Amino acid sequence: MNRISLSMCLGGVLCIGQFVVAGETIPPPEYAQRGWSTVALGGVLPTPEQLQQMQKGNYVLLARDNQFTQVPAEKIKLPMDPCGHMQRLGLFVGPNDTIYAAQCSVLSKSTDGGKTWTHLRRETSGDEIPENHIMDVRVLGDGTWIRGRSTQDGEIVFLTSDDSGKTWKEISRIGKDLDTKDLRLGGIEVLRDGTVVVPLTAVYWKGGESASLDMNAWEVVKSLFYRSTDGGKTFSKPSTIGEWGHEINVS
Repeated sequence: MNRISLSMCLGGVLCIGQFVVAGETIPPPEYAQRGWSTVALGGVLPTPEQLQQMQKGNYVLLARDNQFTQVPAEKIKLPMDPCGHMQRLGLFVGPNDTIYAAQCSVLSKSTDGGKTWTHLRRETSGDEIPENHIMDVRVLGDGTWIRGRSTQDGEIVFLTSDDSGKTWKEISRIGKDLDTKDLRLGGIEVLRDGTVVVPLTAVYWKGGESASLDMNAWEVVKSLFYRSTDGGKTFSKPSTIGEWGHEINVS
């Protein structure tokens, strides 16, 4: 069976390729060397010039063992999202090996391995994130869309749609038993076997308040992991995966 390596590059580009050896490197900052950050995964930090050259070239960079390799790649440009951002990109595979590229207000879909694409768009007034944004959408095995949203009541609500996001139905909630109103959904992913996995961060504030943005006011922070085997209708009890975390994603 052939193996395809997929990467989402800045600017909405799909990259497909294999590995070859590449050029010079610079060491990562000290805090990254100590494992406190994902800034320099692979033990190396790219320069702005290296990133610019990669964007213009027919390759992507792979960081491994303190050096970069160039991965030859066919690059296919996707539409520029008006409210897009490098942190508002999601690339995932749905049923029948359909590839999805979820930006903020644009969801692109390919059924032929990334050669051709169709695009679903949400109305936006520029850089404003629309209420019905699609950057957190995933697709279940039967084609149903699923997403999760944080609430002000200290819960994460899960919703499904069978009409490409025009209407949504709530199917479940998690987090009420965590006893904090500050729950931060990291992401939602659907595995090949249909399992829905959800990482989130539970923040407990000194005095029980969350008005301050100062992390020194955080008393306890927990990174938690939930699983569902019935399409998000029910979830397992959470597993603790860390004592600190923010914007957690899994794949």
